[in-house]
Amino acid sequence: GPGEKEPAAPVAPAATATQPAQTKKSKK
Repeated sequence: GPGEKEPAAPVAPAATATQPAQTKKSKK
């Protein structure tokens, strides 16, 4: 229900911001 959507919202954006940062470091 609502309890599951609340924690998933903040976790999704955090993972997306970490993925692009790691890819840029790998390219360099």
